[in-house]
Amino acid sequence: TRLLGSGILRVEFRDFFLADILVSLTYSLSTLRLFGCINETGCFDVLTPLLASLPATFRLLQTSKRCFDTLQVNHFINIGKYGTTILAIWMLYIYRNGILQSPATKASWAIVQFIASTYAFSWDVKMDWSLCELHSENYLLRDELGFESHWVYYFAIISNFILRMSWILLLFIEMNHDISKIIVFLIASGEMLRRFQWCIFRVENEHVNNCVQFRAIKEVPLPFPMEESENVDVVTTDYDRAPSLASWSSWSKRLFAKRKLNPAD
Repeated sequence: TRLLGSGILRVEFRDFFLADILVSLTYSLSTLRLFGCINETGCFDVLTPLLASLPATFRLLQTSKRCFDTLQVNHFINIGKYGTTILAIWMLYIYRNGILQSPATKASWAIVQFIASTYAFSWDVKMDWSLCELHSENYLLRDELGFESHWVYYFAIISNFILRMSWILLLFIEMNHDISKIIVFLIASGEMLRRFQWCIFRVENEHVNNCVQFRAIKEVPLPFPMEESENVDVVTTDYDRAPSLASWSSWSKRLFAKRKLNPAD
């Protein structure tokens, strides 16, 4: 329900995390239009790009809200990522449905899709995973890592790039050919696996950042050094020398008994 309030409600981690997962389910969402096509063919074709671009639209609104609230440049840059994604979805629809089916339209879609995929891959690795730091002690990774094995990060980077660029297979297959449907299904399945991998490293990066920035720790380090020593003199303050309630009670009893013994005083 919070996704329906995208662009209005305050954006939290769970909101954009769920919306990012839905972005990888565009193939499944686009096929929902088939529920209304029991006895007819070619019905509700326009729903295909509408449903496919819906998750990216949610993320676009969420990013716009964060950009307006924080005025940070990285959120403004992120708007462009989802803008190119939505544009690529609609250009593919225009080409596949014969609205402007020409080599120029196909080339235009390929260029926009390449920009969107490169945009998304760079954001995945650099921003969502905080990897590819040039001056890191771990080559092309980052200083603080959640996993001990470095090869899992390198594998994630390479596999993420391959799956992001898997749409290139569609350039060599006719859209009306039967095998194109199988290729599209395989690409969509690979995207789901890529998103599953993305979730693991996105949560890992969030956890590492929370620990480094002391947002998930019980003890915050003090801004001055503390040395433990057995010979440290304990400084006694006036508050420490003040009598307790028990000492005041015993003192008053002794004074009262003394006055009974010496009534002349």
